[in-house]
Amino acid sequence: MKHRLIASLQNPHIKALRKLRRTQSSKRLQRFCVEGAREIEQARKSFALLELYVQEETLSDAARVIVAACGAVSTFTVTPSVYAKLAWRENQDGLVAVFAARELPLSELQLSDCPLLVVCQELQKPGNLGAMIRTALAVGADALIAVEQKMHVCNPNVIRASLGYVFTLPLAVASSAEVMEFLRAKHINIAIADGSRPGLIYSEYDFTAPTAIVLGSEAEGLSPYWRECDATRLHIPMTAAVDALNVAVCGGVLLYEAWRQRQTTTNGCK
Repeated sequence: MKHRLIASLQNPHIKALRKLRRTQSSKRLQRFCVEGAREIEQARKSFALLELYVQEETLSDAARVIVAACGAVSTFTVTPSVYAKLAWRENQDGLVAVFAARELPLSELQLSDCPLLVVCQELQKPGNLGAMIRTALAVGADALIAVEQKMHVCNPNVIRASLGYVFTLPLAVASSAEVMEFLRAKHINIAIADGSRPGLIYSEYDFTAPTAIVLGSEAEGLSPYWRECDATRLHIPMTAAVDALNVAVCGGVLLYEAWRQRQTTTNGCK
């Protein structure tokens, strides 16, 4: 298929694509953009590819393979000056794609016999959400559930921070009430990282049972809804010089303790 050339930033396609990079526009339009051959290839496994934007002079070999394999997709060749306004990565390989967004409902999550879930309530920094996705996948968690999430889970910076694994780990979006009902129906224990009250030292908690680890926002922590629910509060010891950990670090500590316990258990869990 012959590619259409775009040489102006005023082109409607380019204006629309640049708008997608803004989180709220991406959520409203139910589309998201992805840069990089590796990330685009991962996204193709789960989302419908709508458009490709190609800069021939910087197109990598991996990106050329994708373009050749997606001949039926609307493809535009852009000039270097236009691509410079579309790209945001340091290591560019000449390809930006637009996908149709689809939020995975809780009902479609495929859980193991002894699930391990991460519930993130209203994380504000894409780097933290991306890091949590990578860690959850690394320890074999079943899924991550984003709660009251204003930031689009396929924000370009989430994609970059997760190294594209946001497209590999099952990721559902729901409200607190929906998640609570889901966890209760599945008989999944709730463990919350809540530094506002005394709690059980995290290494003493039994992660070999079906568990959902609940983490709150960077600024406010968990909402009263989660702090006051019937859950086990976990405590991560630290010196008096520090009163809180970064949410992604906190999640990593808890997830790797869960992984450690599940590697040595003999009760049939992971």
